[in-house]
Amino acid sequence: MFKNYIIIAFRSLFKNKTTAIINIIGLALGMTGCMLILNYVSYDKSFDRFHDNAGRIYRVTNNITNNGEPQGERAIVFPAIGPTMSDYFPEVVDYARIHAAQGVVTYGDKTFREDKMFYADPSFLTMFSFPLVKGEASSALKEAFSAVISESTAEKYFGDEDPIGKSIEFKDQNFSPTYTISGVMKDVPENSHIQFDFLLSYETLALLSRPLNVDAHNSWMWDMFYTYIMLKPEAEAEAVEAGLSDYTDKYLGERQKISGRVNEFSLQPLLDIHLYSNLLYEAGNNSNGEFIYFLLLISFFILIIGWINYINIATARANSRAKEVGIRKVMGAHKEQLVKQYLFEAFLHNILALLIAFVILAVTLPFFSELLERPTRNIITFLGEISAGLWLALLAFFILGSLLSGAYSAFMLTAFKPIEVLNGRFSGKHKGINFRKALIVFQFGISVALITGTIIVYKQIQFMRKQDLGIAIDKILVLESPNLYGATSSSSGSGLDFFKTELVSSPSISSLTVSSNVPGREHDRGANGIRRVNSDVKDGKFFNIMGIDPDFLPTYHLQLLAGRNFSKESGANRKSAIINKTAVKMLGFDEPEDAISEEIIFSGAVMKIIGVVDNYHHQSLKKSIAPIIFFPYVPSDNDYYSLKVSTDDVDATLALIKEKWNVAFPEKPYEYFFLDDYFNRQYKADQRFGKMFTLFSLLAVFVACLGLFGFSSYSMRQRVREVSIRKVLGASFASNLMLLLNQSLKLVLIAFVLACPVVYYLSDQWLENYPFPIEQDVFIYLLAGVVVALIAVFTVIFQVVKTVRANPATTLRNE
Repeated sequence: MFKNYIIIAFRSLFKNKTTAIINIIGLALGMTGCMLILNYVSYDKSFDRFHDNAGRIYRVTNNITNNGEPQGERAIVFPAIGPTMSDYFPEVVDYARIHAAQGVVTYGDKTFREDKMFYADPSFLTMFSFPLVKGEASSALKEAFSAVISESTAEKYFGDEDPIGKSIEFKDQNFSPTYTISGVMKDVPENSHIQFDFLLSYETLALLSRPLNVDAHNSWMWDMFYTYIMLKPEAEAEAVEAGLSDYTDKYLGERQKISGRVNEFSLQPLLDIHLYSNLLYEAGNNSNGEFIYFLLLISFFILIIGWINYINIATARANSRAKEVGIRKVMGAHKEQLVKQYLFEAFLHNILALLIAFVILAVTLPFFSELLERPTRNIITFLGEISAGLWLALLAFFILGSLLSGAYSAFMLTAFKPIEVLNGRFSGKHKGINFRKALIVFQFGISVALITGTIIVYKQIQFMRKQDLGIAIDKILVLESPNLYGATSSSSGSGLDFFKTELVSSPSISSLTVSSNVPGREHDRGANGIRRVNSDVKDGKFFNIMGIDPDFLPTYHLQLLAGRNFSKESGANRKSAIINKTAVKMLGFDEPEDAISEEIIFSGAVMKIIGVVDNYHHQSLKKSIAPIIFFPYVPSDNDYYSLKVSTDDVDATLALIKEKWNVAFPEKPYEYFFLDDYFNRQYKADQRFGKMFTLFSLLAVFVACLGLFGFSSYSMRQRVREVSIRKVLGASFASNLMLLLNQSLKLVLIAFVLACPVVYYLSDQWLENYPFPIEQDVFIYLLAGVVVALIAVFTVIFQVVKTVRANPATTLRNE
């Protein structure tokens, strides 16, 4: 019996080649799209899962309020958190702290600036699964001035030498210690939310910070540490979180009552960080979990559209298979046998489509990875990363989809009465027509939703990228400062003075400014308790602070709303401050002019406000405009030199800058970036999502068009006699054309009306992620509706014209 099923299924397949190709290609594209999205999603969801203890590790976060006003939730906390939580909570079995570092590393004649560095507790290497290829994880970071490096870093500095026991020099602004290499680890996987090439022993930080009167072990003031805790296997995070309020009261209660600054700690699962964390001072650029679920939704829609195509075409073909059913029933075939036959045909179409999908996937996966700037993965790697549970879920979904796509047509066909079919009294033209129309409306509705969504996503991303930032970032070249411990100045005098004088005299460089931060980089300095003189201490608020020199405002074209810029005269800027417009309101002034010459208290010192600048977007439009207080520039270890350059001859300008840099700062590597590129990196995740959304929206619409084309070909055949009679009675070509197109356009209109409210709600939810969202213009929806209508018209137009232009005499004679 099964052999007969196979023979009949393949006969039907080859007998209706066009229909079969449309069905199989539509299903194959749907399956390919689904698997490509699954590849994208599986990579994002794989972050940090390679750690053996991943399910037991939590990051401690800090949500700060100041006198009831939210100051933002931070990924960083105080260094005292780790040891005190370990003592306070019996559920906490271990903790690890890391603190970011950057500077210049030298070994022999090799010198590089390194940014991917952390001071780390010894427990970091035993809590997390970053395996060492040389050295012992349990002891590699115990001793002061010891360091663990990655394999690629070992090759960069030491080549074929064994790095264990070798010494490197690490310079930042304050210190220039020598570290001994105590371990070499495998390169950090790309799906880790923490990325680093160097781990420096935490005890080193504790020793180096003591002369600066900072306690790296027990401080409740220095909140620049990522802290992770590991719970006992049987412990529940909810129980620990329930006790955090009492824990905070014990260690910070009195201080918080006096200052009004409240810290609310919480536990963030390690596995949630990449997808669901967008806190201040994140360790890296995280993804967005909502984007992932939007993409998964699209992937299922693409596959469902493919199955709908099969159902539509199979039911439309009911007439042509009615005699087959009638004869087989007369010959003794049972309904169950016929149902099995048609379900088997559905499975055959789906299996062939799946095989083709794997071929398409193998070809497109590398290009897809490159398009989205993700690690290149081949199909073997991708399939190997799918867990057994997910394989079972996918298999169940495939079987269910195949059953559902074949069930309706199977039961519809087997319901035909053989006596009516064989006597010629059967007309199945209207059987299931409302169901098919409902499916087409669903397809059109999905198409309207996806096209509208694509337009909204594109407009939001373009809005963010093209919006006036309130600051000029084009033609700005940025160099990281050379402020290193023990760095020598140029023989021509002060390094900075020489460098600046030499460059601004060049016609290709109009200005050079020094600042502690640049647009596009998260504020890394701030102070709490800033308030107006004579105000209550509880009125103190948190402000971002930034050091700038007098050339910063003109270089970046920042507009002064009131007051003046810093003076270039030596010593004239002491105890002066410039604030932005947001800070004006937070300090309680009505207008910018009201703030001029007023005094504020900052870290116990009194500062006079000499100027107010207009607001500008220091970060992307995904962030709100924060209050900023600008202070006169004081050199530190991570400052920036911003140069306004001419683009007439970039290569010559870069060569000139490098030449003067090497003279002024011979110990500092020359590294630069263009600010507009650096700033726009903040939109990479959104751009990736936009590419994905657009690509798979187009794929979904194309699969829908395939089904509509196949369905329309059968629909037009059923109306050939009607059109011929109308032509004989004098109907024009245009009237017949509109008659046949009318049905498709009605279905588009119904789909448009049903889809718009759903799309509006989902788009509104997505746009809430942005502080500066676009408005949902009615034109966007009308444009999507028109596009879908045109797609529908052009998809069926060939069949329609062919039917309308047919010779009525030939058609009626054949009837």
